[in-house]
Amino acid sequence: MWVHQHILWIRLHRRVGLSGAGTPGEIRSLSVTLFALKDAEQVHVNMSDLVSEVGSIPKTAVDIRYIKWWYQGGKHLNEISKRVYKPELLLKDSELVRVDKENRNNYVRSTEINGSTTYLLASGKTSKNLKNLRPLDAKKLQPIDMTKGSRQEYWINIHIPNGVKPGTYQGTIMVTADQEDVQQIPVSLTVYPFSLEPSPLIYSLYYTSKIHKTKVSNGAKWDYWKSKEQYSAEILNMKEHGVLYPLNYQAYGVEAKDMLTIRKKAGLPTSMFFNHDRYIGKAKKPKQLKRLKEKTKRWIKLLREYGYKDIYFYGIDEARGEVLSSQREAWKAVHEVGGKVFVATFSKSIDDNDKTGWIAAGCSCTTWQNQRNICNKMACAGF
Repeated sequence: MWVHQHILWIRLHRRVGLSGAGTPGEIRSLSVTLFALKDAEQVHVNMSDLVSEVGSIPKTAVDIRYIKWWYQGGKHLNEISKRVYKPELLLKDSELVRVDKENRNNYVRSTEINGSTTYLLASGKTSKNLKNLRPLDAKKLQPIDMTKGSRQEYWINIHIPNGVKPGTYQGTIMVTADQEDVQQIPVSLTVYPFSLEPSPLIYSLYYTSKIHKTKVSNGAKWDYWKSKEQYSAEILNMKEHGVLYPLNYQAYGVEAKDMLTIRKKAGLPTSMFFNHDRYIGKAKKPKQLKRLKEKTKRWIKLLREYGYKDIYFYGIDEARGEVLSSQREAWKAVHEVGGKVFVATFSKSIDDNDKTGWIAAGCSCTTWQNQRNICNKMACAGF
């Protein structure tokens, strides 16, 4: 076997291994690629404890996954006519997805409740055949067979525990094949004598998933419906990557409590909550504003029970001109009952002369265009 660290091919008998550094509480990622010099069966990759003179990091803090290549569309959302081979999935079982390179198709393994399995085409023109898909990955890294000249990439996450002492920790990645030791890859991890401060930035995501007792994602372009298990896994994954404030698309009701319970169990912060259950709209008539206030207060009451402090409600997406201005009364109504407003907008959404009325609305905005200019402009307008 050979090993590939980043883009450099290395013979391991030269004792060159993997190295990284991080602070307590961080996740340090490494990657390695095995290249088969001959056919090999039952290739296993395992990790030892990382040990130093001052302590150890257990191997249970190390997560190893296969980097799986499969076919995806082009760069744009609706560019489905192309089939581009991409390294995208991180799997415990490489056989969860099978790839037909000749026809450029992906097949996903679906596991029934009784344990039987079947592979479903995931590259069709529609998603009808994925209606009852249950793509269950393995809990532990599974062995693979490799043919001569093939390669397999691995992604390694080391969760550096909080409270671990600073120092250099040494460990080993052990590779076996055909029930024999093939190679050992030295791993060195330096833990710094300080911890990072929480990020001053608020990282969020347009997370459209919603919990449903019976409906689950069917592989369609917009995968809204998730089981509680799926939703929990995705929330934890976002937390690990620093996305602590994902937007909520869950409607008010029983599942909203399930959603909040999962977020609380995952340990997401409760300083603020971004609610995208529906647009605030542009209510103006007294009855409309009264109904808007009642819905807003209902959400606020529920979120307060889970400890949330600042609660934001979404305005009309990317509005400008008269559509943007028409929301003033609705935004004020939300503000009057204790809510706040957030919305995505553009750099030219507000005219320099159109600042009157926004200060009283008590609003905030987000943007991905001309960030500095738009933020200054919105601040002047009272957002």
